[in-house]
Amino acid sequence: MASAAAQPLSNLVFTVGTTIQDTNLQDWSYVLLGSPQVQLLAGQRFAVYGKNGLAADPGPFTLRGTMFQQSDTTAINNLLNQSVALGEDLSALDAALGFLLRNVPGISSQTLPQKVLTAFLTATGDPTTAPALMVVARLHPGFNLCSGQAFSEVISATTTYEVREVDPASGLAAAVVGRVTITPGAPVVLPAPGYPFQVVTNATSDHLRIRLRWGTPDALRRLSLLQFGFNVWRIPLAAALAGNFNTTPPTTAALTSNPNFTRVNTMPVLATTDYAPLDGPGGPDDPADTSTYFFSDRNGRSPGIAQFPPTNTPPG
Repeated sequence: MASAAAQPLSNLVFTVGTTIQDTNLQDWSYVLLGSPQVQLLAGQRFAVYGKNGLAADPGPFTLRGTMFQQSDTTAINNLLNQSVALGEDLSALDAALGFLLRNVPGISSQTLPQKVLTAFLTATGDPTTAPALMVVARLHPGFNLCSGQAFSEVISATTTYEVREVDPASGLAAAVVGRVTITPGAPVVLPAPGYPFQVVTNATSDHLRIRLRWGTPDALRRLSLLQFGFNVWRIPLAAALAGNFNTTPPTTAALTSNPNFTRVNTMPVLATTDYAPLDGPGGPDDPADTSTYFFSDRNGRSPGIAQFPPTNTPPG
C-alpha cells in the first residue's frame, strides 16, 4: 500500500467553489482548497486556470491567478479589501487575530495586514497556533485568500476552474489537483444535516439540561470546506406545532424574524463525530453511544435563573 506521502497531491486535496454577489451586483467566484493533512498545503504554490463554460466545452484553460501564502503587507491588504465582496467582516477578523496573538508584543498596535503576516510567522514557529488559525480561516475568506488556500475573481458567465500544483523547481504549472465549475447567481446551498437527537443520561448535572447530536449526510460532508459548524435554534413545542415546523423546516428568514425562535449558541457548534443520518446503530440515536453530544443547552440555567418551561423541552 502506498503511503500518504507517496500519493499524488490531487488525492489528498479537496477543491470546492461557490459564488456570491456583492453590493454592486457583481458576481464573484470563490474557489477553496483544503486537505485532511493541512501540512501538505504549507509552502505550496498553485496556479488557477479557468475557462468559460463547462470542462468539456470548447476552448482552452487560461491562467487566472496564483495561490500562495503572502509575505507582503501590501499584497495582503489588497486581498483583504477584495474579500469584502465575499462577505468578509474585516473588523471581526482583526478582533479574532488580536485575541489569538494577544501574547505577541506590540500586536495591538499592528494594522490588520500586519496581524495577518504575524499570524503566518507565529504559526511557523509555534505549532499550537496553527490549529487556531484553521478556525479563523474557516470563518474568514479574506484570511484564506492571504494564506494561499483560496482564489476569487469577478465572473459574468459559468466558469470552470482547474487548480494546478506549481513545480517548485521549474515554476511551471503541473498536475491538476482540483476542478470546479461555478455559475453566477447559483451559490451552493448546503444540504440539511440530520435531525437532532437528545442524549439522555441519569447524571444529576443533566437535570433540565438538553444534550444534542445529529447526523451528517454524505452530500454535506463533501461540501465540508464551505461550512464550519452549526447554529442551534430553540422554539417552544406549542409554537413549533402551530407553525407546522415539525413537518416543514423553517426558512432562514423565519429563524431570524419569528420571535418564538431563540438561537442558543454563540459560537459555531462543531460535530465531533460523523453520524450517519439514519436510525439505529451508526446514527445519532445509536443505543451503544450514550455519552457523545455536540451541544448542551440549559437555557442559561444557574442559581436564580429561570429554568426550561415544559413547552421548551423537545420530544425524545
